[in-house]
Amino acid sequence: ERLRAALENVGVPLVADPGQTPAAGGVDPLADAKRALDRGVKAYRELDLDTAIAALRSAEEKSPAAAASPGIAAVVAEARVTLGLIALAQGKAADAGDHFHRAAVLEPDRRLDGRDNPPEVVAAYETARRAVAKSPTCELTLSSKSANAKTTVDGRPATGTVRLPYGVHFVQASTELGAAGERVELGQPRALVSLGVSPDAGGLLVALRAAARRGDD
Repeated sequence: ERLRAALENVGVPLVADPGQTPAAGGVDPLADAKRALDRGVKAYRELDLDTAIAALRSAEEKSPAAAASPGIAAVVAEARVTLGLIALAQGKAADAGDHFHRAAVLEPDRRLDGRDNPPEVVAAYETARRAVAKSPTCELTLSSKSANAKTTVDGRPATGTVRLPYGVHFVQASTELGAAGERVELGQPRALVSLGVSPDAGGLLVALRAAARRGDD
């Protein structure tokens, strides 16, 4: 009862058993996507290209479930870059360019390391990156229904209105009580994303403990 009262004192309704976390008995969506990425990269390095392609595609397919995690953009970008490397190895320059372009949409400042990649690969990626830099952009306005929420876009802090290249992006909002995210595909000059953060069991437990400690002071 003391913990319940402490939670009510910080203005949080008790909507879940604080002893349980959202992932209890389940799968962490970001970790699941990372495992698929790791399998794909490993298979690529072992020249098992069919297995690599399937795993890398799976990593991106898992991304909507992990949209609330700021790290998902980096996972998807890495999967796209590796798919581009595979396409180049298969002599599919157009496909490689498409994969590289979609990777650069998420990470516009990324460049391939010339120590790890041959010049023609670095040049192909740079061509795609420069194309993204010159491509149409969307003014995305970010809004959160939760007070004091921190917002990120593609894993980078962002507030207010941000300008992003057309394509798929990941928007997150988080508080000490939980996080929310959305995978959005931009293809218009202006857009709005509004996210509301609902308390999850893990966040509630943190709030309960903090409030209880304040009650002891």
